[in-house]
Parts: sequence; structure tokens; C-alpha cells
Amino acid sequence: MRSTRCFYCVAESENDEQTLGHTFGIRYCAAHKAAAKRDSKAYLHVERRVKIKDALIHEALGPVLKLLTSDQSIRRSSGLVEGGWVLSSNEESPERSTIFFIDEKWHIPMIHEGHELVKAVRLSDFETPAIRDQIPVIQALLEDGIYKHEFLLQQDLPSSVPEQEGISYCVADGQVRRVFLGGPP
Repeated sequence: MRSTRCFYCVAESENDEQTLGHTFGIRYCAAHKAAAKRDSKAYLHVERRVKIKDALIHEALGPVLKLLTSDQSIRRSSGLVEGGWVLSSNEESPERSTIFFIDEKWHIPMIHEGHELVKAVRLSDFETPAIRDQIPVIQALLEDGIYKHEFLLQQDLPSSVPEQEGISYCVADGQVRRVFLGGPP
């Protein structure tokens, strides 16, 4: 819920930095493109999420994750070990395009090629030996955070971006939410 103005100033926006999918990000002008990218990555660091596309080009994490683009065996919730799973990277869906931390475990989105079934696979559920051997490395890199640099840069900045006119806050489903109540177009 933002106008077509830059998040950081009143200039006309040039584009959107897509933080999670195409509906969640930061609108920026030419002068604030770098700030939008920095702040988007800092947000992902805080939320303990890593975009698959960023992880694949990371110098240490990338080579390990590229192994997941070929057939992998995972342990299903039933205990059955099943092959045919590959890394999912559908950028339209945050659940399919980010590695995330939930329930004290890191999860990687995988898709079963034969069934088109998508599953967030815990690191501990990978059964392919080449991946199992790399789990401590993957875990350490994710724990440290591949966006830590952007997060630290952002911490040194004042956070005084005013709210968009017409936006108010309410509590819905036990969470604070932003709602559009009206205002200029």
C-alpha cells in the first residue's frame, strides 16, 4: 500500500526491489536503488530468510545448493526415504523461493518432479550422502547470515521514513496490520 513514489523521498519511483515475491518490497527512485537493495536484504536477515537466487550465487553456499538442483533423496514425515526431489525456486512465491528458519530448523523448498509436490525440507531430512556431509557447512552459513553485511550497514542509519498518507494500523488475527483507509490517489 504505497503510492508510486520512492519509499525514501518524494521522487517518482523507478522500480520495486522485490523482497518476498512481487507484492512485498521497497519502491525506489534512481537515487535510492542501492538503499532499497540494502534494506531488503537487511529485512531478510532479521526474518531469517534467504532468497534461493542469492544463495545460489553466494561463493560458499552456492556450490552446495547447486547440488540440490539434481535428484535428491529426502526423509518424508512418514519416515519413508524418497528420491526425485529438486530445489524449488519459483520467484513468484516466497514459500518456494526462500530458505527459511522455523521451529528451530532451517528449511529448503524442494519440489518432487514426478508429483509437482512442494515441500519445505528440513536440513536434517536430506538423505543424499553428498548433501548430508555438507549440512554443518550449510547450517553455519545460514546461521551467520548471508545478508549480515547489509543488516549491519542498516543498523548505523536513522529510521525515520514517514508512513504513507491514508495508512492506519489495526490488530487482525492477533497481529498488527497496515490498512488503507483512504487518502489522495
